[in-house]
Amino acid sequence: MLPRLLIPTDKSKVLNPSIVLDDGRRWEIVNASSLPTILPYICISYAWGDNPIPNPVFGGPNLMSARTISVLQTALHALPDAAAIWIDSFCLPPRGDPSRTDSLDRMGDIFEKASKVVVVLSEESYSFLKLAKVGIPSQADMTHTPALEALEKDTWVTRAWTYQEITKSNDWSFVTEGHPLNTFVDGDSLLNAIGNTKRAYQRPYKNEDGTIRIADSDTSVRLRFPNIDLFEDVLAERMMDQPFQRSALQTMSNVTRRIREHGEDYFNAMIGAFTGPAGANSIRMNWKNMVESPLVQALEHQLVFGRPDATRNEGIVQFVLEPLKIAFAANRFMQTCEWNGDYSFIYTTAERSKLKGQSWRPVADILKPICPWHSWGAQQAGDIKDGGLQLHQMLSVRSGALSAEATRFIAAWVGCFYPDQISPVPIENVGQCLQEVGFSSSTDKNMAAIELEDGYFFPQWGVGEDNIGKVYVSAVIRWVFGAPAIMITPGSRSQHFGTFSNVGIFVGDVQEMKKRLNEVTVRLE
Repeated sequence: MLPRLLIPTDKSKVLNPSIVLDDGRRWEIVNASSLPTILPYICISYAWGDNPIPNPVFGGPNLMSARTISVLQTALHALPDAAAIWIDSFCLPPRGDPSRTDSLDRMGDIFEKASKVVVVLSEESYSFLKLAKVGIPSQADMTHTPALEALEKDTWVTRAWTYQEITKSNDWSFVTEGHPLNTFVDGDSLLNAIGNTKRAYQRPYKNEDGTIRIADSDTSVRLRFPNIDLFEDVLAERMMDQPFQRSALQTMSNVTRRIREHGEDYFNAMIGAFTGPAGANSIRMNWKNMVESPLVQALEHQLVFGRPDATRNEGIVQFVLEPLKIAFAANRFMQTCEWNGDYSFIYTTAERSKLKGQSWRPVADILKPICPWHSWGAQQAGDIKDGGLQLHQMLSVRSGALSAEATRFIAAWVGCFYPDQISPVPIENVGQCLQEVGFSSSTDKNMAAIELEDGYFFPQWGVGEDNIGKVYVSAVIRWVFGAPAIMITPGSRSQHFGTFSNVGIFVGDVQEMKKRLNEVTVRLE
């Protein structure tokens, strides 16, 4: 199914909806399938912002961003030879059109098949994109950092849907709204400019009062610029050749820090980012079947129209149907991960299933990663066999006193959070540092850790002294400070299977551990 597109026309009157821009050109909305040849088209990505306005093309209940026209004109001035444009406000079918849901589900496909994706950032980005176009040197000094601080204010990267829009693109550029000529840069140049400017913070520099400021660590700079951190993560992920190499945990860690209007958008944005055509089509069909099922439609009709107070009952619809939509989207997300052979979705804070053979499986709800910090590595391979989950490429960690090597590694990481402190930072501060990067235990505010020979295990849920199990650490997914891990206790049905009892963070040098420990397969019932 081909998308609707905006194409320029010389006709003063057209049968299809159209819009005339400030330069006098008329752009007609057409179905790409009706054109004699398939036109290469440009997708425009932007953040709507607050206070939408009436859509002049479709009218009625249809709204659009107050930025839409300006964003469209900026992109056309930057690329004056564009033969066709896709922009959401005019190219998605209007509300009430039966094809709208399917078009929303195909957003990832639409952006993937575009000849170019142009991201139109807000005015806040102007100073940085202007510098990026000229080229920020690798030895950038602090005179460049105000522009980075300005880019931090842009909200494009904080929206859930923009994640799949950029990770699915094949050719990408950025421009500032209203400044199409002197801020138009390709994505690689922007990524390099961000990296070079950040490094200025990681070198000693002189304060305005003449004192010398100790260099910040990479961790402290990431914490200082959370939106820039999202920028770097998503741009780096975009450069991966195969989306199937991106773990579900890595994707969740990025999208969970973004704003979404509906709960199910959290999953739909991620599914669109790393599914192939077969998986995406299956998801779309199942979602469409669920939404259009007689049971759901009858329930929605009864709740809204079955009583006189329709306004109040719309709230009931949200209360009843939204959890249903979230649960369905969550299940489809996990099934998609399993279809990809990736079980890293188990590293989430969600409660676990009570079903036999699925003690490891999160319940179908919003799946928050145990830590939203940037991770890297391969997917967590696994498969369902003999009524349980076989989780491959894990490291078995022995209990015991913390080794000297592990102590040095943890102390070095903890020290990154205190660049101004000359004396050694107590290693006991590791729990506080984990809180800084987004981890929080659900039951223990003190975040008590389990000491192991190679590091600390911080469980998501409290662990009694009589219920401490065996800890296994992922050998394929890593953070700079460690890796996700699980704890299992002896299984009830077989000595070959264990029962999932906890999930958490292992803090230790996993790379060094892999040199001397063999990878194992963990069997969970």
